[in-house]
Amino acid sequence: MQAIDEIERKLETYREELARLEQQRQDAERKQAALENIPRWLDDYCRQQGLERADIYRTLEKDIEKWIKSRRGEAEGIHQHLKSYFARVLSEGDTVPERRQQPPEPKLPAGLYTNPYNGEQVIKKTRAPRELREWVQRYGLGAVETWRK
Repeated sequence: MQAIDEIERKLETYREELARLEQQRQDAERKQAALENIPRWLDDYCRQQGLERADIYRTLEKDIEKWIKSRRGEAEGIHQHLKSYFARVLSEGDTVPERRQQPPEPKLPAGLYTNPYNGEQVIKKTRAPRELREWVQRYGLGAVETWRK
């Protein structure tokens, strides 16, 4: 009986250890998922604020330097990690697409425009309708301006 009790105590200890390890695994997975979201969050934040990642890194330069120096014993691993990180970032290039400057739309006064070639009529109130913009591209701004009644 004593041997069975001893085995049951060991089993209970193993169950507790297993539950503790399972909790640690779940915590580590949550932490990893949060860490994987940081680059996306950082890019969104930079886009909203009109910044680049380099601006943030320059701001945190002293903290990054302190962190690296505090890990001197692990230097080789950190060096390899940083080397691969910067190689990946540099290969990706700038992830924020540049905005293309579009030429301003021609300003046509509000009114009724009649196309003399097909008799089609378009009313312009505030913004030019698609048909009117197409006419300007096809026939030119000067010609379309003369079609206003």
